[in-house]
Amino acid sequence: MADALDLLIYLDEALTKNLNSLVIDGYIEKRTSKFIEDRTLSAKTGNEGSNQHYGEDRCIRDERDGYKGKNFTEADTVTTLNKDNQSVEGTRFIRREEELTRIYTTFEIHQQLLQGLNEANLIKEFSEYSSIDSISAGDYIKLSGNITNESMVSYIDSLSNLLSSLGTDNLNCICNSSNELNNSLINYNTMYKQVDYLKSLLTVNNSQDMIIKCGNIDVVLTVNNNNFVSTYANIYEGEECPCTVVGKVIRKCDSNHCIHLLRKSGQANFYENFLSCCSPLMQKLSSNGIYLPEQPRFKVPGESLLVVPISMII
Repeated sequence: MADALDLLIYLDEALTKNLNSLVIDGYIEKRTSKFIEDRTLSAKTGNEGSNQHYGEDRCIRDERDGYKGKNFTEADTVTTLNKDNQSVEGTRFIRREEELTRIYTTFEIHQQLLQGLNEANLIKEFSEYSSIDSISAGDYIKLSGNITNESMVSYIDSLSNLLSSLGTDNLNCICNSSNELNNSLINYNTMYKQVDYLKSLLTVNNSQDMIIKCGNIDVVLTVNNNNFVSTYANIYEGEECPCTVVGKVIRKCDSNHCIHLLRKSGQANFYENFLSCCSPLMQKLSSNGIYLPEQPRFKVPGESLLVVPISMII
């Protein structure tokens, strides 16, 4: 972003890395280099000498006197052998392994992605002063707006917890004692089971809708709670705070269409009608002094955008 001090509170790492490899040349996570050196020095010198002397002195005497014979033999052998061997041997072996690891932080990859999108003119600016006519489905946008606290998941979760805390059997007894809703097939047991099941549908994969207000335009973000930075406690702690979102538009609605906040259930109209049929039960709770969670709208009507966010800063 333009301001280095902006606080990144949401980042879809998977989308960031995948898009980063498409928009730019990719990135190197690890580089390893090895340097191996072998040195051997050998030297050898030798001196060998040999000196041999052989001498023989032989004397033979033969006397016939008395048939006596005398032999005298003298032999002298001298052998001199000199050997001088010298050897010098040197060995040098060096193995140097150098590993250089370069790991880009996710924030750096995110910055590279934004820079690549801007350089390729693939990202459009959108704010309260912009016209929705310039935006189309499939565009990458950088929008500025305010975070709202409007949440269907929060409402359904609060309602389910309220019914569970009060006890559906107790609530049914109250209605039966006052002879109200005796002929209705929808009681608090039915309501609680349906609401609890609806909550499980709306929170599949730990995702939910988040609504950003850009002037008169509502932008619905499909966020995943796992992508919020761990140091940031809750997605609605920044309620009414200005934020900047980078994402991709997957749907654009005109004045004749709407974005249904129960669409994730796959049966948006059914559950909308069911919750409407539970209005008498809700009114009964209210008349008994039980404060109810504020019901949000089921649909975002008129000109609006449905966006898959890549990142969000405040």
